[in-house]
Amino acid sequence: MCKHATTTQQIIDRLNVELYPRLLHEFNVALETLPTAGSAHELAITEAFSELRQAFMSLVAYEQRLVFPSVITVFSHKKNAGGAIPNIAELQTLTKIKAQKLQLQALHLQRFVDASVETTSTKALQLLCHSLLNDFMQFRQDWNHMIDERMRTCACFLRLQNVNPQKPIDHATV
Repeated sequence: MCKHATTTQQIIDRLNVELYPRLLHEFNVALETLPTAGSAHELAITEAFSELRQAFMSLVAYEQRLVFPSVITVFSHKKNAGGAIPNIAELQTLTKIKAQKLQLQALHLQRFVDASVETTSTKALQLLCHSLLNDFMQFRQDWNHMIDERMRTCACFLRLQNVNPQKPIDHATV
């Protein structure tokens, strides 16, 4: 197996063990403090939060079920093994789209929160938005850079770019 496999697995593990659970906790805290009902502004915050949460959960599921296993598969795929291999470039493109959507939704929610009176709810939402827009998006940038680098320089990725057929992505699970 390639020397990059171990570091890539460590990054995936860090995401699954540290960052995703922390963000899920922040989502849960924010959910518990959301305003129940009231003004149009509070309703807009609740709707923006729900859309953001759904986008985040979708990205997490997509990465855990498809992206991470596919990347690890590339490291273990034998040169002449035959069979379908994942199309990492397409997976990465779809992940970038999902992350960009999540970033826009976090900015949208943050605008509502910034226009609100400070409460326990807005503090939790501010923390969540900050974590997503800074910690999570920085991780996304680092991950994308690493995968781009692997696709250009890692022998495992380079040799599989010419192997056919590419494993089609089931967009229904995206």
